[in-house]
Amino acid sequence: MVSFAKGKVQQVEDIVDRATGLVQTMLCQAKKSDEAFQLPAVGKKVDLAASFKSGIGKHAKTVTSASIERLADVEEKPVYRSVVVMTDERGATRETRLTHSPTGTTKDGVGAFQGSLVSFSTDGTPDAKRVLTVRYLRKEANGEVRLKYDLRMANVHKDVAEAAVNDDGVLDLNHSMSATDPDKKHTLGGLPQEYNKVFSAIRQIGFDIAPASGEGSFSFWQNPGGNYNEKARGMVFAIEKRDDGKLGGCATTGAATTSVRSFLNQDKMGELAPMGTYHPFFGNDQTWQNTTPVASGDDFTISQNNATITLPRIADQALAKEFAGRQMGNMVSYQCFVQNDDGTYGIDTDKITEEAGYEILRTQGNAEDLAKLPLPPKPADLDALKPLSKN
Repeated sequence: MVSFAKGKVQQVEDIVDRATGLVQTMLCQAKKSDEAFQLPAVGKKVDLAASFKSGIGKHAKTVTSASIERLADVEEKPVYRSVVVMTDERGATRETRLTHSPTGTTKDGVGAFQGSLVSFSTDGTPDAKRVLTVRYLRKEANGEVRLKYDLRMANVHKDVAEAAVNDDGVLDLNHSMSATDPDKKHTLGGLPQEYNKVFSAIRQIGFDIAPASGEGSFSFWQNPGGNYNEKARGMVFAIEKRDDGKLGGCATTGAATTSVRSFLNQDKMGELAPMGTYHPFFGNDQTWQNTTPVASGDDFTISQNNATITLPRIADQALAKEFAGRQMGNMVSYQCFVQNDDGTYGIDTDKITEEAGYEILRTQGNAEDLAKLPLPPKPADLDALKPLSKN
C-alpha cells in the first residue's frame, strides 16, 4: 500500500516536472539565441519554435510549434501559458499546454506555485486521443507547506477530445453526456453512443501531502470504460505522524458505489471512497455460495466461471469465502502500517492481527468498521486554480 501510493505520487509529480522542465529548456534556448530575450508582457505571446529547434540538434524535426504567452495576473502574480507540440519517430503527436504561476517562496526556501497541465497524445489509436490533465498547487498555510495535485486521464474520441478539457484546464469526463439518455451515455453528433466509444480507460489520482513530514492523504481510482453506473475500483490512503514520531496510517481498497464520472457529475469527489467489492470476472453473484474451497498448499481457493481466486488468510473463513467469491459485496480490505526504525514500512500488528496482513471490513450495518475507514483527500482547495486561464 505505502509503496504503491508513494510511487503514484512520484509519478504524478514527475509528469508536471517534465512539463515544467520542457518549458525551462525552451526558455533557456531562447536566451542563448538572443541575450535580449525577455518573458512576454501581459497579453503578449512569443513564438519560440525557431530557437527551440536550434538548440536540440537532430531532434529539431520533432518540434512542430512552441510558444509562451503571459495571461492576466492572478492576485498580482504573473501567469504564463506555454504550448509545445512535438511528433515522435513513430508519428505520434503530443501537445503539452502548461499554465503556471509562481506565487512566492515557502518557508523551506522552495518556490510556491500553482498551475494546470493539459496533454493530448496520439499513440496509434485511430479514433482516440489520450487526454491527461493535472491541477497542482504548492503553498504554505498555517506554517505548513502542502502539495495538492489532481490528475485525470482517459482515452477520448478525437472529435470531442479538445472540447472535453474545460476552461479551467481540467478533463471533463462528462463532456457530451446525453441530457435525455437514462444511462447518461456520451454523445457524438448529438446521438448517444455505446459505452467506451467516446470515453474509456478513465483514471483519477489525487493527493494532499506535507512534504516535510510525509503526512497526508491519497486516492487512486479507475474505470476501464465510460459506463456511468459501473463501480470505480481504487483505494484511499491516509498517513500521519504518531505520538512516537514515526509515520503510520491505514488504507482501504475496493469498489465505490458508482463510477468516477458519477461522483464528478454530482460534485462529490471528496466522498469517493471504497465501499464494497467488485470482481468483474465473476459473471453473476449467485454461484459463490455453492463453491467449495479447495486446499492449495497452505491456502484455499474457489473457482467459478473459469476463474480461480485464493481466499485471504483471515480467521473468519465464511467471510473470506464471501469476499473472494461474490462479484459484488459490502466489504473492503483494510490495511494499517507503521514506519520502522530504518524508514521502511511494515504491517501495524497492533491494529492488524490477521495472517493475511489485512482485515476485511463490512461497510454496511457496522458503525465500528466504518469509523476505521480513512477519508479521501478533499479537492476543494484546488478551486483556487480555476481562474488561471482557459485551457
